[in-house]
Amino acid sequence: MSAITHIPSRPSWHLSSAIAQAYRFFRMALRHRTTEDELDGLSDRYLRDVGVDRRQISEAVSAEITRASLLDAGWTRSRSSGPR
Repeated sequence: MSAITHIPSRPSWHLSSAIAQAYRFFRMALRHRTTEDELDGLSDRYLRDVGVDRRQISEAVSAEITRASLLDAGWTRSRSSGPR
Protein backbone atom coordinates (compact mmCIF):
# COMPACT_ATOMS: atom_id res chain seq x y z
CA MET A 1 0.00 0.00 0.00
CA SER A 2 1.32 3.41 -0.85
CA ALA A 3 0.71 6.43 1.30
CA ILE A 4 -0.35 9.80 0.00
CA THR A 5 2.66 12.01 0.40
CA HIS A 6 1.36 15.36 -0.74
CA ILE A 7 -2.12 16.87 -0.58
CA PRO A 8 -2.37 20.31 -2.11
CA SER A 9 -3.73 22.93 0.26
CA ARG A 10 -5.78 24.59 -2.49
CA PRO A 11 -7.08 23.51 -5.87
CA SER A 12 -4.68 23.82 -8.76
CA TRP A 13 -5.17 26.56 -11.33
CA HIS A 14 -6.24 23.87 -13.80
CA LEU A 15 -9.37 23.18 -11.79
CA SER A 16 -10.26 26.84 -11.36
CA SER A 17 -9.57 27.44 -15.05
CA ALA A 18 -11.87 24.55 -16.01
CA ILE A 19 -14.60 25.86 -13.73
CA ALA A 20 -14.25 29.37 -15.18
CA GLN A 21 -14.41 27.97 -18.72
CA ALA A 22 -17.51 25.92 -17.88
CA TYR A 23 -19.14 29.00 -16.36
CA ARG A 24 -18.38 31.09 -19.48
CA PHE A 25 -19.80 28.32 -21.69
CA PHE A 26 -22.95 28.15 -19.55
CA ARG A 27 -23.41 31.93 -19.69
CA MET A 28 -22.96 31.95 -23.47
CA ALA A 29 -25.42 29.07 -23.92
CA LEU A 30 -27.97 30.81 -21.68
CA ARG A 31 -27.55 34.08 -23.58
CA HIS A 32 -27.96 32.20 -26.87
CA ARG A 33 -31.13 30.46 -25.72
CA THR A 34 -32.67 33.64 -24.28
CA THR A 35 -31.94 35.63 -27.44
CA GLU A 36 -33.34 32.89 -29.69
CA ASP A 37 -36.51 32.71 -27.60
CA GLU A 38 -36.98 36.49 -27.84
CA LEU A 39 -36.50 36.48 -31.61
CA ASP A 40 -38.85 33.51 -32.00
CA GLY A 41 -41.53 35.63 -30.36
CA LEU A 42 -41.29 38.31 -33.03
CA SER A 43 -43.62 38.37 -36.02
CA ASP A 44 -42.42 37.24 -39.44
CA ARG A 45 -43.03 40.76 -40.73
CA TYR A 46 -40.82 42.33 -38.05
CA LEU A 47 -38.06 39.79 -38.71
CA ARG A 48 -38.26 40.58 -42.43
CA ASP A 49 -37.98 44.30 -41.62
CA VAL A 50 -34.71 43.72 -39.74
CA GLY A 51 -33.42 41.40 -42.48
CA VAL A 52 -33.63 38.04 -40.71
CA ASP A 53 -35.59 35.05 -41.90
CA ARG A 54 -36.99 32.84 -39.12
CA ARG A 55 -34.78 29.96 -40.34
CA GLN A 56 -31.69 32.15 -39.86
CA ILE A 57 -32.33 33.02 -36.20
CA SER A 58 -30.01 30.42 -34.68
CA GLU A 59 -27.16 31.23 -37.07
CA ALA A 60 -27.55 34.99 -36.62
CA VAL A 61 -27.66 34.68 -32.82
CA SER A 62 -24.58 32.43 -32.76
CA ALA A 63 -22.60 34.83 -34.94
CA GLU A 64 -23.56 37.87 -32.86
CA ILE A 65 -22.87 36.21 -29.51
CA THR A 66 -19.50 34.93 -30.74
CA ARG A 67 -18.62 38.44 -31.96
CA ALA A 68 -19.71 40.00 -28.67
CA SER A 69 -17.78 37.39 -26.66
CA LEU A 70 -14.61 38.08 -28.61
CA LEU A 71 -15.04 41.82 -28.11
CA ASP A 72 -15.58 41.25 -24.36
CA ALA A 73 -12.31 39.31 -24.33
CA GLY A 74 -10.47 42.27 -25.88
CA TRP A 75 -10.41 41.23 -29.53
CA THR A 76 -10.79 43.91 -32.16
CA ARG A 77 -11.59 43.61 -35.83
CA SER A 78 -8.63 44.43 -38.03
CA ARG A 79 -8.96 47.60 -40.08
CA SER A 80 -8.25 45.69 -43.29
CA SER A 81 -11.40 43.57 -42.93
CA GLY A 82 -13.57 46.61 -43.63
CA PRO A 83 -17.09 47.28 -42.41
CA ARG A 84 -19.62 44.47 -42.12
